[in-house]
Amino acid sequence: MTSSSFRPTRREWLVLVLIVVFAPLALLGMLSFPNEYEAMGSGGIDCDGPIQVLMCSIPALIIYLVGLACFIGKAWRYRQATNVVAATVCVVVCAALMINVALACRYYFNSEYQSVCEAPVAD
Repeated sequence: MTSSSFRPTRREWLVLVLIVVFAPLALLGMLSFPNEYEAMGSGGIDCDGPIQVLMCSIPALIIYLVGLACFIGKAWRYRQATNVVAATVCVVVCAALMINVALACRYYFNSEYQSVCEAPVAD
């Protein structure tokens, strides 16, 4: 084997396994909507939509951020294709999850949502 081959450490193997295990949760977090009624075009307030999005997105976001932290250093330092691909996948998934988390938080703090769903908000 050459020095440029991908030889993951135990920590990298653990992160790779976690990324693969959390992939369905990340996909669910990326594809779900904070308000499914608006997504269907019927309008209305979805009281459990933002919580469902956050329950899927936050754990997956944490795992993919750990994956990004694990692989970005080696990708930058050694320019190994496998590390670059893993870091790029983590960046793309993290960006999509962050957008969906921001949308869910914006919808959660919406005044219509607050009045209909009676969500407690600290003033």
